[in-house]
Amino acid sequence: MNPFVVGQRVVCVNDVDGSFGSLLGAGHANGLRKNAIYTVSRVKGPYIHVAGIPTGGWDHIRFRAIVENKAETDISVFKKLLQHDRQSEPV
Repeated sequence: MNPFVVGQRVVCVNDVDGSFGSLLGAGHANGLRKNAIYTVSRVKGPYIHVAGIPTGGWDHIRFRAIVENKAETDISVFKKLLQHDRQSEPV
């Protein structure tokens, strides 16, 4: 099952094209670059197309999803909880 959806950002984890030249370190799979970030432009069965590369129909196992952290990590909430607990403790 293909885990990706159109518009999702993914990173390439396998750019080897499977040819003999690629096994010698000379080839990339028609423009894919390992560690490059792409946006899924089309999903068809187990294959995805990515924006910026006209050829395609890549097996989804060549990619992993980028997890975007939209919330900032901030410990101020926890500091306030600690202050509140200390103030309410009987002495």
